[in-house]
Amino acid sequence: MTIAHSAQAIYAQARSVRTPREIERELFALITARMRQARAKPAAWSMPERAAALDQNRRLWEALALDLALPNNQLPLALRGQLLSLARFVLLSIPKILQGGPDQDELFDALIDINAAILRGLSETGISAPPRAVGGQA
Repeated sequence: MTIAHSAQAIYAQARSVRTPREIERELFALITARMRQARAKPAAWSMPERAAALDQNRRLWEALALDLALPNNQLPLALRGQLLSLARFVLLSIPKILQGGPDQDELFDALIDINAAILRGLSETGISAPPRAVGGQA
């Protein structure tokens, strides 16, 4: 392999690197889409699909909450508090949905709406706070 080919390969790899914000946006988009797909079907028919989507959402919000609690997280304190409150709501709602209570569909819709709002926020440009990756890495 020539030096030009090596340089071209390295450049191609560098171009494919995603920012933490892009990774977070991609995760929220993927999980929210799976939740919408599961929600579109009657609960009795799609419980395994719903449970899998909710489990992915739970893991995402747990990781997000852990990152928000890190002392080196650079998001503004007020925003961190709001996001932690959302995380708490999400994490407390998931078992209620899985138990199949009378408000399971409303809670499921609320979780989809929350994810969609976070996704919109991650998609906006010009936000003054630096993006934070899950796991506390910038």
